[in-house]
Amino acid sequence: MLLSGAIANYLAGVIADQTSQASFDASGAINYSINAYIEVFDQITWGALACVGLVLMIWLYQALKFRNRALALES
Repeated sequence: MLLSGAIANYLAGVIADQTSQASFDASGAINYSINAYIEVFDQITWGALACVGLVLMIWLYQALKFRNRALALES
């Protein structure tokens, strides 16, 4: 839980840094902040997909290793 809070604080800082441009008018600042959120969450999506892929590869490796061990014990 502490780690997820730290990640949320980091993301809030990144987005706040990207949206703290004083040179924009109201509509430009809103569009800029929306684009900043889209960019950050796009990066999060690819990172999450990579983690899911890694977990699936580890699970598949363990499942095949266990299956081969069970077959070796039967013979």
